Amino acid sequence: MKTLLLDSKTRDLVLYHILEEEKKASLVNQKMMPFRAWLNQYLDPELSTNSQTMILYKTLHQQIDNFPIYGKMFHYPQFVEQIVQFSRKLHHCIIFNKFLPSPFSGTIIDYLPCSTPSEIELKQLLHLCLNNEMIFPTHGELDIAFTSFDNLVVLNGFYTDIFDYLIATSSTKKDLETMELPTIQEPTITYRHALNPRNEVEAIAQEIISNGLLAEDILIIPFDSSYSDLLTQVFNQYHIPHGFVSRSELSSCFLCAHALFQCYIKQDINSLIHAIEVNALPVTCNQGTRHFIDQFIQSLDDLIPSHRVNHPSLELLSERERRILEKDEADYNAFIESVTPFISSLKSNLSLREIADEVFNQCVSLFDSKHTQDLYELKSYLEDIYQYIETLEDLELVLYQTKGKTMNSTSSCLGRVAISDPTHPIPCRKVAYILGASQKSYPGFTPESGVFDESYCAKTPYPTMQYRFEAYTTQLEWIKKCAHTIHFTFPLLDYQGKKSEAAFELEGLVDKVSEIHCVLSDKEMNEKHLLQPELANALYLKDGRLHGSVSSFETYFNCPYAYFLKSGLRIDDFSYTALESNTIGTIQHAILETACRTKGKKYSKITQDEMESIAQPYYNYLVSLLPKNKNRIDIIYSKMIHNLATSFEFLDEMESNTSFDPNQFEYKFESTFFDHITLRGVIDRIDTSYDLLRILDYKSSDKTLSETSIKAGLQLQLCTYLIIANSLFNKHAIGAYYYSLKNENISLPSILESKEVFSDWSDDDTHREYIKSNQLSGWTLEELDTLDYTGTHIKYLRPTKNGISFTLFDETTIETCIRELYEMLYEKVIGGQINVDPVENACTYCKYRTICRFKGQQKKPSALVLQDTSLKKGRDVDEVE
Repeated sequence: MKTLLLDSKTRDLVLYHILEEEKKASLVNQKMMPFRAWLNQYLDPELSTNSQTMILYKTLHQQIDNFPIYGKMFHYPQFVEQIVQFSRKLHHCIIFNKFLPSPFSGTIIDYLPCSTPSEIELKQLLHLCLNNEMIFPTHGELDIAFTSFDNLVVLNGFYTDIFDYLIATSSTKKDLETMELPTIQEPTITYRHALNPRNEVEAIAQEIISNGLLAEDILIIPFDSSYSDLLTQVFNQYHIPHGFVSRSELSSCFLCAHALFQCYIKQDINSLIHAIEVNALPVTCNQGTRHFIDQFIQSLDDLIPSHRVNHPSLELLSERERRILEKDEADYNAFIESVTPFISSLKSNLSLREIADEVFNQCVSLFDSKHTQDLYELKSYLEDIYQYIETLEDLELVLYQTKGKTMNSTSSCLGRVAISDPTHPIPCRKVAYILGASQKSYPGFTPESGVFDESYCAKTPYPTMQYRFEAYTTQLEWIKKCAHTIHFTFPLLDYQGKKSEAAFELEGLVDKVSEIHCVLSDKEMNEKHLLQPELANALYLKDGRLHGSVSSFETYFNCPYAYFLKSGLRIDDFSYTALESNTIGTIQHAILETACRTKGKKYSKITQDEMESIAQPYYNYLVSLLPKNKNRIDIIYSKMIHNLATSFEFLDEMESNTSFDPNQFEYKFESTFFDHITLRGVIDRIDTSYDLLRILDYKSSDKTLSETSIKAGLQLQLCTYLIIANSLFNKHAIGAYYYSLKNENISLPSILESKEVFSDWSDDDTHREYIKSNQLSGWTLEELDTLDYTGTHIKYLRPTKNGISFTLFDETTIETCIRELYEMLYEKVIGGQINVDPVENACTYCKYRTICRFKGQQKKPSALVLQDTSLKKGRDVDEVE
């Protein structure tokens, strides 16, 4: 019986080729096995790298004090693993010494570098590892008489291990019978580029279909493992049958095992949630339950049934928020019931060996027969390290070894496009595509790195980089003869926008590097959606009118599709109060409202104690609602009080320089002032002076009115509130302003210069800059000296030697603009226009991005009404935008 040594990954393709060449239906008296499996028959068995790392890790921890340079590195499994891996290479140098390009005599330790203190310590560490019989049992040089293997045939393939390459090339030159895969001596070769990897793969798929190529005639070799998922996606999209000769994938079993081990070691909420997220536990945790845990649960001990929804501290929740909290609490209690058995196991003080058994049994219960190989690998790993698990620190090493573990898998390539990699030669086909063949990835040789890099290896008996590189590139030559037509391709840019260049080694094969064409769909990336009028009326209108707040209507002008999801389908995030900027803003508004109601125009005289007295119930509420955030709440609360105190200093001076008094606070309204629109909202503050009126809107950050934004429908609120207030109170509107409750930084020069005279920055200068940074920002409609006696507290008012200079806006034109915008809004909404068409920055904080997945270009804001009409009065040239 003959034995054929070949790669197990390519076995089916090679056998099919042999049967086809010999025109046979089957092979008899033929045994097949991988080259390394055959060679291992003549070598003493070795422990796995994981076991060797575990032994050395425990050994080194007893000798930390003996290694002043590298001792602290013993706590890092990566470092210990590097020592083991390089020790394996040295151990193989000993076994295969006579096959090395430069054989050595004596002990290999004598050939290790020791010219510096760090090299001396590394030599001691390698000696310690190699001389440990538990890690590397004594093994002499390999001595095989290859002439005795008459019935052995070696299929020349690709040897990724340099020692396999040394044995194979040495023996096949002399005694062993070899078999070569057929090659094409003079293939047609092209070298082309695409814009990015996606275009590269899609262009190839289109070329396969348009040229009518058979799947079984095509070979694809990516030089980057990241192409695997991309090839699967695109080929499935184009219905091209394909298989992988060898594919590296994240191991599901090891992923779950890692998550479970982490739960037993750390015993915290985050580890438990992670285990659920990777499906390591047969438990579901929906978004509401996760939010509930994030808000209220601090440790595993807190994972008990909850009755928080009936707690008196939650009285301030709105009815909607209470309903959401009630549902989340019910889901959470169901979650507790299902996860309790696992939590009991975590707290049952299992031995380390019992923990490993429990983890494996849990994985067995999770996976079906499709993951048999995966489970077998996990079982083998645990059996290897069982005897070495003695302390909790050993389990930390298990965490490192199971994290990110990958598995090599293969799928049938017979009758399909064969997707291989450079290290797995297969019988030649008619057409081959070599993907990702750029300078960065081609030829794909990986030099030694880390502690034992190439500069260190060059001083040892380990084969030099030059020798290993030549061995690699010699074997890689099969790619240039693997098909009748070979297309090398590479992307000009990766997904991060980094540029790629053509590989030097390939440019000499062709006359020029051309472009591979990918036909892009003419279909728009974002379709224009349109609702039927009947459906739009049913979704939006009530009693024939469009109801909503001003901010909701601004949403439509920002993006019609977002408005459709929010106000049409009423899709919500189903969350309740969290520690966000609007939560803090609510407390600030409450303090300002209470101060104005109780003190009138002297509200700015409020003391810090009075502010804290008003804010205390809100503080207590937040702490009760968000116990995990108490420290953060304390910091934000303290900063908020301090900022308000600074704001009141400005407001106190502003109030002493105006005839206007606070009249209405947090004024709620519902108005039908505009045709077809029912508006509801809350005006933060309305000030009056005799028959005059102005409004103030508190903001948590600096904000200004922009004429373009108003005409684009993006800043409706302030002007709408002014028009509504004017109609409700029958007074004459003077202005509408924002006031920022955020204390802006003031930039002050150390020295002032005026007409070559230098002076220090005075307190008056500082005060003037402080007032300037806190000014009201908005639009003034009439010249009125009593609006601001000094002209310093409102932007676009300027004191001059002749009095105060005003930049004015026309009330009638503003009202016309706002009316036309609301009429346009009504027409578009009832017309069913819900296209995905966001303006700049509309997507930044949009909670519907995961639904629309907009990838296009956001448009710049532009006037929708009164394009040729200014909202300013007269010919004032001041720019207010």
